[in-house]
Amino acid sequence: MLQDGRATIFADDLTGACDVSLPFHTTGLSCFVSIGAPLLGHPSTDVCIIDMETRNLDSNNSYGQAFAHTQRLKLDGGRLAYLKMDSTWEGNVGHELRAIHDNRIVDLAIVAPAFPKMGRSVFNGQLLIRGKSDSQFLQEKLRHQGIQTLSHITTRQLEMTVEDLLDWVVSLHAQGTNTITCDATCDEELSTIALLIDKLESVHGLSVLPVGSAGLADHIIGDQTDSDSKRLSVAPSSVIAIIGSENKITHDQLDVALRDDLLDELENSRDGMRICRLRCHTGKHSVIKMNWEAKMESMLAEAMESWMASTNCILFCSGGDTAKRVCEIAQAEGVHVLDQVAPGIAAGTIHGGLLNGIQLITKAGGFGPRDTISRILQSFNQRMVA
Repeated sequence: MLQDGRATIFADDLTGACDVSLPFHTTGLSCFVSIGAPLLGHPSTDVCIIDMETRNLDSNNSYGQAFAHTQRLKLDGGRLAYLKMDSTWEGNVGHELRAIHDNRIVDLAIVAPAFPKMGRSVFNGQLLIRGKSDSQFLQEKLRHQGIQTLSHITTRQLEMTVEDLLDWVVSLHAQGTNTITCDATCDEELSTIALLIDKLESVHGLSVLPVGSAGLADHIIGDQTDSDSKRLSVAPSSVIAIIGSENKITHDQLDVALRDDLLDELENSRDGMRICRLRCHTGKHSVIKMNWEAKMESMLAEAMESWMASTNCILFCSGGDTAKRVCEIAQAEGVHVLDQVAPGIAAGTIHGGLLNGIQLITKAGGFGPRDTISRILQSFNQRMVA
């Protein structure tokens, strides 16, 4: 999939950009998440993931943002290897796809957002979350966002031989279809979709854009053992958790960690942020819930300078908007991906700005079981003691 080990991925928010990097990183490829795309990557990076920040934009602006990024990539001679979408279909993937198709850089898009390991699947075109219907239909969403020449692959069709499935998809493309959505209820079906994409490119010479969550990316990447990139691990340290997400799952996870006495909640004030720094010196973890008022952002910027000057803390951000806001305040240019600290949860080092070199963990607001934050903190505690 990655000729010469170089590729670009588009994502619609920062946590999504970080988590989709993980399948690529775990095969030995170096990954850099570019925030706001001031760069198309880092000189020594195999994969550049661009956070387009289109998740919460309106239709015109999400299309325009994606069109501009695609046009720039096209002019620079780059290659789009993957379009990351949310596994619960939040965001503007249809508008993004329309912008990519309008730039004529791919022949066909294969859309498979399922992430079975996280309990998100697609059956008969409908989103299921842990087996329960969410009343959303994938083709309906894409048509609403402007994608008209659509076809769909069902779970029954995924049972066909790869050769028969390949012939059928090629005939659809010949008739003008440029986007095909897919059911997937298990990893075996995602593997079949990945094989189909590979054959469409290697046998039929089509330029195919995989569109999906980190679930499909796990199967798309394959084996990249020739990469010279060396995998790094997160250095355990005291965690400062910045929680701005209103997602109930995040707050349930935080409640469990507080109940387990793994971290203390501090006031979102200058004193609270100062105490965070002092607690880091003693190896203790802290959490601050942000309300994102202007004065809070100013205080956070002040605190960042002291955090950088005095300690090697780890920042933990839950929610794409929270992670983006923290990185904007820190004037960060991107994140060098280091490791996976839990399924779908990435860690890296901040590149540029007030917190250059500081470790950052990003988690999508709705990701993970109730003990996710507790498990991460317990792991760091064990390693710090060791």
